Amino acid sequence: MEKGAAGRVLAFALGIICLILAAGLMAAIANYTSIISEKDKEIDSLKSQIMDRDNMVLSLNSTIENLLKEIESKDSQISSLRDEMDRIKVWLEGNITYYEAQISALENRVNELTAIVNLEKSVVLVEKATISQPARSYTSWGFPVDYAGYITVVVHSSTTPNTYVRVKYSAFGVDYDNTITVGTSGIAVFPVLPCSDVEVIVGNTNLLTGATQTITIIYTY
Repeated sequence: MEKGAAGRVLAFALGIICLILAAGLMAAIANYTSIISEKDKEIDSLKSQIMDRDNMVLSLNSTIENLLKEIESKDSQISSLRDEMDRIKVWLEGNITYYEAQISALENRVNELTAIVNLEKSVVLVEKATISQPARSYTSWGFPVDYAGYITVVVHSSTTPNTYVRVKYSAFGVDYDNTITVGTSGIAVFPVLPCSDVEVIVGNTNLLTGATQTITIIYTY
């Protein structure tokens, strides 16, 4: 009887131990199952992140490719512009002499017009001409005038104190007619406007005898 009781106690103890071990195993299995589930979730999250990174890399690669194409296009444009610049440079070098001549001509024209505005240009129309007239007569000349200015008549000498200088013209609705007595010598100055014919007259008012004069006519503009 004692052996039978001892066997039952041992069997009961072993059963209890088995139950405890089974319970521990079940708890361990449940714990590891939970851990594995968490790891699976973490793996899925990492896979999702990796996929997102892969998509980002693909997008960046596409952007880089587009930028490289754009850079290539810009390089082509730059090369084309450089070629055009070289052609223009060659053209300018080939035509620089012509344009320098044109610039020089324009500068000369500007200087000429500036001198005209400042009445710094003049031309001798008649130089120390000796003329003679009968009494109460005159000698006349006609000149075109391109710019406003004045005409100077210099009587270097005359055989009569009754020598006069007269200037007549019509321009811009103005009928100009002025006479200046200069005597045996003198200078007479007359303003003029642009017109096709300015008449310059040198004469005398003698009653009986004629006269001889030496004159110079200058147009300043």
